[in-house]
Amino acid sequence: MESRPLDNIPLSSSTLSLLLKNGFSTVDDVINLRPSELAGELQIEPSEALDILSIIKKFSLGTIRQTQTQPQTQSFTIPASNDRITVQTAWEVIQEYDSLPTIPTLCEPLDDLLRRGIPVGSITEFCGSPGSGKTQMCIQLCLSVQLPASLFGPNSEAVYIDTEGSFMPDRAAMMAESLSTHIPQAPTVQEFLTRIHVYRPHSHTTLLATVRNLPTFLEQHPHVHLIVIDSISAPLRHQFEDGISTRNLIITEIASALNSIAKMNKIAVVCTNQLTTKPPKSQPQSEPQQEAQLLPALGDVWTQHVTHRIVLRMALQKQTLQPIRIATVLKSPVALSTTSTPFTITADGIRSSSSQTADPTDLDEQNEWEVE
Repeated sequence: MESRPLDNIPLSSSTLSLLLKNGFSTVDDVINLRPSELAGELQIEPSEALDILSIIKKFSLGTIRQTQTQPQTQSFTIPASNDRITVQTAWEVIQEYDSLPTIPTLCEPLDDLLRRGIPVGSITEFCGSPGSGKTQMCIQLCLSVQLPASLFGPNSEAVYIDTEGSFMPDRAAMMAESLSTHIPQAPTVQEFLTRIHVYRPHSHTTLLATVRNLPTFLEQHPHVHLIVIDSISAPLRHQFEDGISTRNLIITEIASALNSIAKMNKIAVVCTNQLTTKPPKSQPQSEPQQEAQLLPALGDVWTQHVTHRIVLRMALQKQTLQPIRIATVLKSPVALSTTSTPFTITADGIRSSSSQTADPTDLDEQNEWEVE
């Protein structure tokens, strides 16, 4: 019986790459190894090796049992699907993207980098350290999604899933009052706040239940065109009793559901993410020592579902050495390269920065960021 390839097991791309690099390509290659043996082969911690083996055994066991109960001559057939398979030209894809509504951030240079603002139909992630402006950006988007079409807004409503207790109604009211005062066509402060629907899940189980309930909520509120999760990582970074395999399954279900909701309903999904430090791999004394990397949390399992990733951080101007805020588009199919723009947070909300610098000296080294 031919062993199942490891690329059929739901491992993260980095784990699969590490296994393949060390000569492990099928389930049979690793299924009988002890965690300490696999850890030695891959040069990782035994606990990490245990999690890898748990995932492989969990997802290969059903296949093995099914194969043992069936004749070996039975051929594999692909089950019928009701999904309609379509094909488009590249020009049609561009036209379709340009026809979709976007949500302005009210920072014009950032909107330009993303071709008119936050797009619907996909997941956009804002990541950064505490105080970088992630929650301010989310509140701003919940207001600007309500602007009328004459002001380049979708004239819609928003859902705010607050997993950290970061949503500030008073701050939202202050930013809404500014828009109502300066824009005659804008809603009133009360109308602004009434169109923001707030959930407060504080564990991975309640977050998962909230995401599962979204399709029903959207049927009852068809004018919602923005879903914010602030933050996606907070309830998913704690220890799970069943190890990393359970966490990865939950992340995959949440991300897949959000992408499906975004595409089917033409909704923008915006998530904030925390940062984590990836320690360097141990190297022999004779080789150059690697530095720790600062990366968005949740790893490759989450990253592969994110379409647009924007890092918010503080930087220094080269000449004046004054601190400024920088938004860097690390990942986006509409951005030609990794591009940055300054922005500012005022009493009115997120706005374009008066600084004209396009080449800030970062407070963090550029090579700390993993661009995917």
